[in-house]
Amino acid sequence: MKKVADSLGFVDIVGIKLGMTAEQAVAAIKAFNPKMKIEIVHSRLESPDAPGFARVPRYVVAHTVGVPRYPNTPPPYTLPDGSADEIVLEFTIPPSPPLVGKIVRQVTFATGQPVVASNLVDALRKKYGQENFSDGSSRHWVFDSSGQLMARPLDRAEKNCLPSGPFDGFGWGGGGLMPGGDLSGDAPGPVNLQTTTLNPNDANFSVERAPACRPFTIVETYGLGEGTPLNQNKINMTVTLQSPALLYASRRATHDWLQAKADAKQKQFDDAAKARSAPKL
Repeated sequence: MKKVADSLGFVDIVGIKLGMTAEQAVAAIKAFNPKMKIEIVHSRLESPDAPGFARVPRYVVAHTVGVPRYPNTPPPYTLPDGSADEIVLEFTIPPSPPLVGKIVRQVTFATGQPVVASNLVDALRKKYGQENFSDGSSRHWVFDSSGQLMARPLDRAEKNCLPSGPFDGFGWGGGGLMPGGDLSGDAPGPVNLQTTTLNPNDANFSVERAPACRPFTIVETYGLGEGTPLNQNKINMTVTLQSPALLYASRRATHDWLQAKADAKQKQFDDAAKARSAPKL
C-alpha cells in the first residue's frame, strides 16, 4: 500500500493528494483555507476475537462555517453570501495506517453569482488535461498506473470503476458526509468481515473498488457531463479524486486480517474441544 501511495502524488484537489497521511491531509486543508472547520468521522471496527468494537478514523469533513439559524444548533456550511465549500476525505482502514484513498470537494457559488459551465470545464482541463470519458452527467479523467491519461477505451468491467456520483462508494450512501449533513456520532455501518467482503456479488461490495480498477486513478466532475450545455449557468461544482488501487488494497488487507483472527479463534475453539474427554459411558 505504501508503494501505491507513493505513486499517487501527480494529481490533487486544492493540494490534497491521494496517499497522504491524515496529518499531511489536514495540513493541506489548513494551507488551502485555514478558516475551514475540520471534523473527524469514525467507524466501528468489529474484530472476531474481541467483544465490542474499536473506533477508527474513517473520514475527515472540512467545511466553511456559517451562522446558526437557531440557538443551540450546529452552524450551516453556507456563508452569509450563500457560498459554501466542503471537502470529504476517506481513509484506508486497519491494519494499515490511515491514508487518503478518496477526496470529494463540493463548491457552492454565492447567491446570484453562478459560473457558466464552459468556464468550469476549461478550468478542469487546465488542471487535469483533456477528459477521456464522458456521459450525460459526468466527465472523467482516467489515469493509468504510470500517471498518464488512458488512450484506449475501457472494457465492460473497467467502466464499472467510474463513480456514478460523487458520494458513491463510501459504503453508506454518503449519509452525513453530504453537504450540510449531520456529523454527530459514528458513521453508520461497522467495519467487519461482512462489510469488507471480497465477493463482487455481495451487496456490501463496491464495484468502483474491484480488482479490475486497480491500475487507475480517477477524477470525476459530476453535473458537467456531455449532456450539460456549456452555456448553462452552474450554481455549484463537485469534483472527486480516488485511487481504486489504494481502496481495494485496504479492503483486502482488512478482510484478510479479520479473517485470520476469525480462523485463529475457531482453531482455538476446535483444539479445546479435541482436548476434552468423552463422558463416561
